Amino acid sequence: MKKFKYLISLFFILIISSCKTVSSSESFDSYSDCINLVIEDYYKMYSDDINKYNFFSVEYEPMSSKGYYLFNILPMQDNNYSYIIDTLDSKSYLPSYYIEYKTKVFFIEEENRKETTIELLKYLDSHKMLDSTKVKIQLGLLHPKDVTPIKRKSDDLKNGVSYVICKDKPLYIKKRVRSNIYISPDDEIFNVCE
Repeated sequence: MKKFKYLISLFFILIISSCKTVSSSESFDSYSDCINLVIEDYYKMYSDDINKYNFFSVEYEPMSSKGYYLFNILPMQDNNYSYIIDTLDSKSYLPSYYIEYKTKVFFIEEENRKETTIELLKYLDSHKMLDSTKVKIQLGLLHPKDVTPIKRKSDDLKNGVSYVICKDKPLYIKKRVRSNIYISPDDEIFNVCE
């Protein structure tokens, strides 16, 4: 009888522990959940930027050898920022996709991005954020002498925010670093996860 109670108890423990494992792994897609988390946090924490800008760049730094995810959000100066298509097969300077959050747009910049969609190109073009001058010159549709260089204002006081999210606590922001200078992703300032 003791052995039977022991087996029943063991059976229930196994069922409970397996249910917890399944539910936690199924409900979390680390990459997209982390992007949504940092966008929501940025929107709440940095109302000065939210009130001043309409477009933001979100970059993901793959830190596979470290114990954390690193995301950077940087405001983009409205009507003064373009993604440049420099060759016919260029993908390097375009965002992968965008997320509209409330009234703002966050362009997701990925190192290993997917193919650019027509929807994204139309969106960038409709906001005059797509510059294909170099491609037009390559195709002979535009002569280099006819090109007027685009003068861009610089906003040196823009502050970006870097977010550290530990891999063992993926829905928790461990650290925020706000700065208007570039900080290497390998900098010790980000190494806060054990």
